[in-house]
Amino acid sequence: MRGEAGSAPVWHRPVLLEEVLGLMVLRPGARLIDCTIGDAGHSVAFLTRAGPSARVWGLDRDAEGLARAHRRLKARNLDARCRLVHGGFGNLRDLAAAWNVSVCDNILLDLGFSSPQIDDPERGFAFAKTGPLDMRMDRSQELTAADIVNGWPEGQFRELLWTLGEEPHARRIAAAVAERRPFGTTGDLAAAVAAAVPHRPRRRLHPATRTFQALRIAVNDELGQLEAVLPQAVSLLAPGGRLLVLSFHSLEDGIVKRFLRTHGRRPARNKYARHGDVDMPTLSVLTKRAVRPGHRELSDNPRCRSARLRAAEKVVREDAGAEAAAQRRPAGNERTGTR
Repeated sequence: MRGEAGSAPVWHRPVLLEEVLGLMVLRPGARLIDCTIGDAGHSVAFLTRAGPSARVWGLDRDAEGLARAHRRLKARNLDARCRLVHGGFGNLRDLAAAWNVSVCDNILLDLGFSSPQIDDPERGFAFAKTGPLDMRMDRSQELTAADIVNGWPEGQFRELLWTLGEEPHARRIAAAVAERRPFGTTGDLAAAVAAAVPHRPRRRLHPATRTFQALRIAVNDELGQLEAVLPQAVSLLAPGGRLLVLSFHSLEDGIVKRFLRTHGRRPARNKYARHGDVDMPTLSVLTKRAVRPGHRELSDNPRCRSARLRAAEKVVREDAGAEAAAQRRPAGNERTGTR
């Protein structure tokens, strides 16, 4: 986190900011749907770079994060150009319809957690400070991490650790948790997991890291939400619009990579299709490999070390007409956007 010059609040530092902006459509009047607006770091930069006619629609499952976004936008006199709503991106198409938004130039999915969320022990996302076993992005939902840890059968919990945490010691951990539960705090759970895992002197990660990842993903249905939003996002993009996804672990990145590969590939030709049905891919992938933080950003913000950015542009069909072609690209650099 860092504070903005001349202001008291300390805001979450947006990850890969320049790289994200370089892949966006930044022409005058450009539109962005920020699906995880958080502290609005990317949105503030977008509105500043794209000019006074640019607009943002921002959503977030975390009501506290949404309130922080509003304060930050208002402090920069940008709140009139950004509409905020509390909600998850899994039903993005319905939210866009409620906003009367049919097409958009940019859709951003930043799948990471913000520093205020991680640093607040009451949220239960981390074990550095003891707090309740919560982990809900949306505190209005019922399911918490405590419900899973204390209520799920051992076998189901073991499968959760193996599939969502990619935890090689899932069997040991599940057995230890089943024997010692109920658990009430993150500290108690982390200690139990550490005791169950064989000691390794040069271990890079805390033994409970993968367990907490699995619980957080399950509580918030992170992978299900991601799989649901990607096709909706593509359907909402204008021709030439950009989809950008920041992921922070291999399960997320794998889903995004496979989706872009599938929709960036020319479909098999249908011999029964009518003449003029163009068998073109839906997307043109802009990032051959995932973009990762550089040394300077890593030294300034070590928490971004696992970030991966992938982006694609919606393909303009040959029969889309002149109107679609006019929307295709921003003025300036056609591949990287105007900076």
